[in-house]
Amino acid sequence: MPGGLPVTTVYQAILLASTGLASVVAGVAWRNRPNTGARYLALTALGAAVWTAPSLVQSLTPSLLADELLSRFAYLGITLVPPSWFLLAAEYTGRERLHGRQVRMWLWSMSAVMLVVAWSGLVFDHGLIYHRLFENPGSLTGLGVEHGAVFYLWIPYAYGLTFGALSMFVGFFYRSTDLYRRQAAMVILAGVAPLAGNVLYVTETIAVDGTPLGFGVASAALAFGVFEFGLTDVTPVARESLMTNIRDGVLVLDSERRITDVNPAAGRLLGLDGSVIGRDVTTVLDGPVGDIAADVGDQETQNLVTLDSVTGRRYVDVRVWPQFDDRGRSLGHLFYLRDVTEREHRERELERQNERLDRFASLVSHDLRNPLSVAEGYVELAQDTGEVSHLDDVAVAHERMEELIDDVLAMAREGETVTDPETVRIGEVARTAWDTVETGDATLAVETDGTVCAAPTRLRRLLENLFRNAVEHGSTGSPTQSGGGVEHGHSAGSTGLTVTVGTLPDAGGDAPGGFFVADDGVGIPSDRRDAVLDDGYTTNTDGTGLGLSVVQSIADAHGWDVRVTDGAHGGARFEFTGAVVD
Repeated sequence: MPGGLPVTTVYQAILLASTGLASVVAGVAWRNRPNTGARYLALTALGAAVWTAPSLVQSLTPSLLADELLSRFAYLGITLVPPSWFLLAAEYTGRERLHGRQVRMWLWSMSAVMLVVAWSGLVFDHGLIYHRLFENPGSLTGLGVEHGAVFYLWIPYAYGLTFGALSMFVGFFYRSTDLYRRQAAMVILAGVAPLAGNVLYVTETIAVDGTPLGFGVASAALAFGVFEFGLTDVTPVARESLMTNIRDGVLVLDSERRITDVNPAAGRLLGLDGSVIGRDVTTVLDGPVGDIAADVGDQETQNLVTLDSVTGRRYVDVRVWPQFDDRGRSLGHLFYLRDVTEREHRERELERQNERLDRFASLVSHDLRNPLSVAEGYVELAQDTGEVSHLDDVAVAHERMEELIDDVLAMAREGETVTDPETVRIGEVARTAWDTVETGDATLAVETDGTVCAAPTRLRRLLENLFRNAVEHGSTGSPTQSGGGVEHGHSAGSTGLTVTVGTLPDAGGDAPGGFFVADDGVGIPSDRRDAVLDDGYTTNTDGTGLGLSVVQSIADAHGWDVRVTDGAHGGARFEFTGAVVD
């Protein structure tokens, strides 16, 4: 090489670097052999070193006998690399059937046969591997070779394993993202480089065996993959089972609690993306799932947690399974996250319905018994005395029973969750509700043209109860609840009572928009505001305590929050927040 280093020196430097790097990769990979594919990566790198080193020594020794022994020694690497490479690809990409026990036995048996044939040539001189070895001063190694028949049978077998491995890595590359794609790219380069050198040599395109030179590139790529991309540290666990289109979330940790995989569903639930691959789970994940991940053990666990996501609060069933290899060594943990929000809502709704049924049964058994007993008593009096006037009292008791039944039925109907809301104008529904209530000379003021998503009939029922509460049971004394209403101002027909319906602005954060119903009566004392919406709450001996409970049930069915406060001009004000108002 004029003006520079001799070609032989450059060739020897490349072989030396290749052998050294391959040896380092083999050592690092072997120390991490419990990880997916690491042991086969160690064997592949070891085979590359054993394949390359004899070429280096041959270039330094002039002895033909030594060169022949070194050539046969190289077959330890030649027979080790193709099966190790294939098994590495199969295990790394999750092709379990392709690295099973029977496959491994068959591959190693073929390598053993090839080694026996290669070394037996020293004794029997059958020429099946080397037809002739001779000194060739023009070669970089000083050795010339004419190959035998078995060598040309081994070539398609070895190429088949190599191309099979490359196809698995290429497929994995296109299925993967971020860190695993970079790992796969380095491994693919490490396979292509020596393959290209070998093809050029076998087809006699070049005079020297280019495979060891290709291993120089391969060793550099593998070293970069190991030290830069954690090729032997962060490897995929059960990758094929974590399909990207699975609806449930899957998160995988290795034995050091580093994230090795996260599918899109888990990413959405936990707010993660592919950039977290390779990072310690405790540094990127907090909240209940982070707490579980920080305390994983050797036992399967299951927990129901709540997560706040961009779509609101979600209920998630988190199951964790420890993962072990066939020798019982820990590989990490598999997290399976299933969004069970709808199921939890149904169960909670069922619980609420059961609670309502219990309350209804209690109300019916208790409150209906009183007017029923009164009616029976007056019937007996009428029968004993012949006084027909007692039947008027019986009719009053029956009316009271009918009122109780209507209120209980309203509670049962209005408590069901609204599933098909419509966009309705609050003002129009309020005017319709006002016309169905006996309001005397009270007036309605509608301060909005806004719309709300609601079930129209239930919204009207809610407003009817609030209007009736405002105008039907008034007095200038202390507030009482009668027939479900809370008296807070004017009696029916009193002059000057105004009931106002308006909208609440969306202040953001903890102050969402909605609407309100207010009056200018006496109002409700602050110490009673938390109780007036409860089932059965009443201070009137004739009341059922269900009127405002119906209001609460309708609000719950829509997912609205209710707050009782003072009106702008005195009186009571009922605010409904969480409603979508335009």
